[in-house]
Amino acid sequence: MPDATTTRLTFAQIGDTGKTRLWTVNNGAVRLGEIRWYAPWRRYCFFPQSQTLFDAACMLELIWFIRDRMAERKHT
Repeated sequence: MPDATTTRLTFAQIGDTGKTRLWTVNNGAVRLGEIRWYAPWRRYCFFPQSQTLFDAACMLELIWFIRDRMAERKHT
């Protein structure tokens, strides 16, 4: 998947191990965290930077992005 921009957040892929990928999550120039594979749960998870704040709309965008990446992984 190419980089993606939603209403508030920008997701940019910065890594690919061949099995899993890594994205940064930004709001403008502010880095909010990363989405990366979390092996104990066998799924992509959001790892926020400290002192970040999210409203329901931002959390929904994160959920949709992770849900779509999990669906892509399931189909490859």
